[in-house]
Amino acid sequence: MEKKQHVSTCAIHRGEKCKYYCMEEKCDRALCQMCITKHQGHRVKPIEIAMLEKKKRAEKAKHEVKSVSPEKKEVKKVQKVAVPPVATK
Repeated sequence: MEKKQHVSTCAIHRGEKCKYYCMEEKCDRALCQMCITKHQGHRVKPIEIAMLEKKKRAEKAKHEVKSVSPEKKEVKKVQKVAVPPVATK
């Protein structure tokens, strides 16, 4: 079965294909050829590479969440319940 690739188009320059991705935390978005000039000095990568990296990070985070022991999860629940609400006036 062949995977379909989603082609992202630029939200600013309608119809332009996004071929790059700005990895900066403040940006974190797909870029077309025209937008890339506004991201000089940023960590810009080809969109295919950036998406693979983001997917790997998401899978790693998912694995880390699954590896948390039930005892630790229970402690977190108790800590959340034990905090009294703040009164507002």
